[in-house]
Amino acid sequence: MADVASAEGGTNVAVVQRAYRRLDAILPSWINIAAQRLQHAFEAIRLTFPFSERMRFRLALKKLQRARSNIYYLYETRRDEYRKLHADAEQLRELSDNEIYELGTLDEKIHQLYSQHIIARAERYLLPIPEIQDPDGEWEIGRITGGFCLQREALSSLLSAIRVEQNHRREAAQAKLMWMAASTGLIGAITGLVAVLSR
Repeated sequence: MADVASAEGGTNVAVVQRAYRRLDAILPSWINIAAQRLQHAFEAIRLTFPFSERMRFRLALKKLQRARSNIYYLYETRRDEYRKLHADAEQLRELSDNEIYELGTLDEKIHQLYSQHIIARAERYLLPIPEIQDPDGEWEIGRITGGFCLQREALSSLLSAIRVEQNHRREAAQAKLMWMAASTGLIGAITGLVAVLSR
């Protein structure tokens, strides 16, 4: 009797182990398929909705701004540690130089990010963008990162042109809506008049 019970227990364990192995083999592929489908869905959403570029810009900007805040905190902490260790003026100056370099790198990256974002918005409205080949143009090269970006004055004027174009389009859309509302009202009035006259 004991042998039969142990045999049944062994069979149950074997069944559970086989089921676990099958799940273990199936589950990772199922998770991979689900992850791929989610990735495709997010890619489709990113391509479908125009605000995705704006959202990417905001997320990237927030990340860079957070990194800048972290640098401020990190170097303030290091300065306190240096003072406690009675560091000399040369060490403190070197620490400040490192902080300036890291902050300068982040500032250039933020400037380049704004430049890319504003240029992308201007291209959507078919606005003219300064030529990059123009030697006296409005482009500059980052001193630390070496990346190209529009100068701040050029970015400001391009942003103003974008706002003007947005206002023109908004006014045109409002005028079209007013004409559509007036036409609908006129059609309704004519339909009512015809209904009254046909009685």
